[in-house]
Amino acid sequence: DESLLKLIPSEIAGKYLVVPVNRFGHTITLAMINPGDVAAVEDIQFATGFEVVPVVASEDAILEIVREHYDVKKLLSDVMYEIEMADAGEANVQVIDNAEQKEEEDLSDFQDDKDSGPALKLTSKIITDAVDMNVSDIHIEPYEDDMRIRYRIDGMLHEIMKPPKRMNRSLATVIKVMAKLKVEEKRLPQDGRIKARIHNKIIDIRVSTVPTLFGEKLALRILDRSAIQLNLDLLGFEPSNLKTFRQAIKSPYGIVLVTGPTGSGKTTTLYSGLKELNDPGINIITAEDPIEYSLMGINQLQVNEHIGLTFASALREYLRQDPNIIMVGEIRDLETAQISIRASLTGHLVISTVHTNSAAATVTRLVNMNVESYLIASTVLAIESQRLLRKICEKCRFK
Repeated sequence: DESLLKLIPSEIAGKYLVVPVNRFGHTITLAMINPGDVAAVEDIQFATGFEVVPVVASEDAILEIVREHYDVKKLLSDVMYEIEMADAGEANVQVIDNAEQKEEEDLSDFQDDKDSGPALKLTSKIITDAVDMNVSDIHIEPYEDDMRIRYRIDGMLHEIMKPPKRMNRSLATVIKVMAKLKVEEKRLPQDGRIKARIHNKIIDIRVSTVPTLFGEKLALRILDRSAIQLNLDLLGFEPSNLKTFRQAIKSPYGIVLVTGPTGSGKTTTLYSGLKELNDPGINIITAEDPIEYSLMGINQLQVNEHIGLTFASALREYLRQDPNIIMVGEIRDLETAQISIRASLTGHLVISTVHTNSAAATVTRLVNMNVESYLIASTVLAIESQRLLRKICEKCRFK
């Protein structure tokens, strides 16, 4: 209950780890880790003016409420004060500027650093909490009168907080500076990348900004290298399908395609297959947009269409690099498809993805690209279509 939580100041709640659960007149029932702590009860009674009835609660439950309510509320209040007292954009750029020379931002320290601006602390908390909760995407969305922040967890979006609308500019500025984007550009979409250290883990964050009717919307894709399982045996394949897929990727030549909607784990499947194929006697090269994970022993190239480095042009040059296996991030057009087929016909194994809804629809998609049907029949070894399924919690499940 929001009205109950307001009865206890954030400083007291954080110091004694207490949460109000009920009020009757001038008496409040207080959840505590140690209800027998007489000194804490007396301090709280003196500070609040209420009679306190202590009850026991678990430390995890209290910490969760304190973090979700009091910490976030304090950060939001600090950011609003900063916006009112100074130009938020200039202040936030200056805060990040000193750390910009580092290859990795250590976000874990910013929440407790008194020299960091409140907007930077809030940004740090949003990203750090997302990593702790195994979030795949963060959405920062402005609307006419307010804004909201949502996390995508196990494929489902959950609203986490609703900061005041005026905070959108401050948060957008901090994130754009960290991603080395143009802060002053608010009319065009931008893409960038943040490399951060959180809890001694290296986290890659892909940042996308899009101008909307009421401000800039930001989407952050979190790529946690330590959380990824590059092992085909752990991806949930049925034994028969796994056997078929392994036979296909171990063929000396041909095309293997992985298909499915965005965010269904296609890249993880490709990386897992490449990791299994990686051997000193095999030359593996990739063309990706972007490179999501660095793999030792594999030559990876970042596609950059702004300078003319497309999948097709990368593939064309790769054929002169004496490859055994070529991985293409995505077959998007006829030129890329034709070069992939030419590579497979000349003794190379090509592994790639196609955005379709099923394995059967992939053939139709290639035909619609004007790829000759006899070439599809003679080069495509396997088409694997996949979806992400939510796993049942082992602690919560029941028959």
